[in-house]
Amino acid sequence: YVALLRKSDGGVVREWIGSEEGVFFNCISIGGKLYAVGGTEVGVNRYGVIYVFDGNLNVLARIKSEDPSGYTSLAYDGKAVYLAGWAEEDVNRDGRKERVWLVEKIEKRALETSSFPERNSKRIYFDSWKEGWIHDIGVEPSTGRIWAVGFYKDPKHGLEFSTLIVIFDGDLRELRRIDYPPGSEGHLGTLYGIAFDGRYVYISGSDGVAKFSTDGELVAINRDGKKRP
Repeated sequence: YVALLRKSDGGVVREWIGSEEGVFFNCISIGGKLYAVGGTEVGVNRYGVIYVFDGNLNVLARIKSEDPSGYTSLAYDGKAVYLAGWAEEDVNRDGRKERVWLVEKIEKRALETSSFPERNSKRIYFDSWKEGWIHDIGVEPSTGRIWAVGFYKDPKHGLEFSTLIVIFDGDLRELRRIDYPPGSEGHLGTLYGIAFDGRYVYISGSDGVAKFSTDGELVAINRDGKKRP
C-alpha cells in the first residue's frame, strides 16, 4: 500500500493497493519518482522487492531479489541506489539458514529499464552469527561513504542483541566494521535509524542515541536521558 498525501494538510490525494501479499518498509523520492522497498511472499519464502512509481503512483518497474531476503531501507548517492536488509545464509553449516546482513548496489537507470538489473551484492556475518539484519542505510554527504546500521545476535552473548555499524565505499568495499556487543561502551541494542549533518553521524537505537565522526569514531552517547562521553 502506498499513499500520496497533500503537503499542505496531509490529506490523501491518491492511493495504490498492490495485488500481492507483502509489505513496504521504506521509500525515497528521486527525480519525481518514488522508490519503495520491502518484501513479498512467494510460497513459504519472502523475497526483497523494490517498486518504482511515477508521480501519480503508476508502477514503472518492479524488481524482485534473486534469493529469499527482505529489503528494509534504501539510499541514493546521485548515481546508484543502495538497498539494505537481510538475506538467508547457512552460516554454521547445520542445514538451517540464518538471516544475515545484505547490501546491494544497483545503478538508478538499470532499476528503471530492466526487470533483472545487474547488482553488486554484499553479505555481512560472523562465524558464530545467529541472526541479524540492517534497519537503515544512508550516504554520508561529506565523504560519499555508505553507512549501514542494525543488529546481530550471537549465542555467546546470550539473548541480547549486539549493535553493529558497517561503513562501505561506493562500490561496497567494507571500510570499517564497528561492533558493540552487550556491555561495551557503544552498545545501543538494535539500531534503527541514521542521520547526517555533514560533520557528524547520528544513530538511534533501542537503548539510546549516539554521535559519531565521519570516520566512525564514537563522539558521544546518550542512554535513558543521561549523556555520557
